[in-house]
Amino acid sequence: MFSKSLIMPFGFAMLAIAGLLLQIVAHALHSPVTLLQP
Repeated sequence: MFSKSLIMPFGFAMLAIAGLLLQIVAHALHSPVTLLQP
């Protein structure tokens, strides 16, 4: 039970970070010109 209380928030944070990275990568792939010339 103690290990679960430690793992759950950590896993949620990892999912949130992974989602942000996926959005950044998708945006970079869809609009490379705006990244090179803002």
